[in-house]
Amino acid sequence: ISIPDSVTDIGHSSFSHCAALKSVKLPVGIKEIPNATFTHCTALESVEIPEGVVEIKASAFESCHSLKDVKLPSTLKTIGAQAFLGCKSLESIVIPARVKTIEGAAFAYCSSIKNIDIPTSVNTLGGYAFQDCVKLESISLPTYIQRIETGLFSGCTSLKTVRIEGSPAV
Repeated sequence: ISIPDSVTDIGHSSFSHCAALKSVKLPVGIKEIPNATFTHCTALESVEIPEGVVEIKASAFESCHSLKDVKLPSTLKTIGAQAFLGCKSLESIVIPARVKTIEGAAFAYCSSIKNIDIPTSVNTLGGYAFQDCVKLESISLPTYIQRIETGLFSGCTSLKTVRIEGSPAV
């Protein structure tokens, strides 16, 4: 589906449970992806998120089990709670340099992610943000992160390396 650029606002849960939806191209005028917009779109494989989007709200792509291709825009500042929870086909994600907050369980149960680099702009990692990312092997954290909440890497059974910028790998 390609949503026309004339659309400047998408309501929450607009495409929730659209089980046959395979790809989405979002319009350039939107500033946020609302709560649960694409939750449980189990066949969704790819999403084009335009520059200008500053927030992906809670559960926006939760349980999109087939999602494997998503490029986050450089304008993004907040990744909401459970935004990508249960996206078990997602193998990699590049967090843009302007993101300040990754909320709780944002990438929990993304069982195919192997590596994540958190940019220096991030100051808060919400509770259980990467819970049960069982293939996660390494993560890079910024030196000046201000808040790491409970259970950040709980259940990450393959985690071998945590790098904090400017420090040796732990």
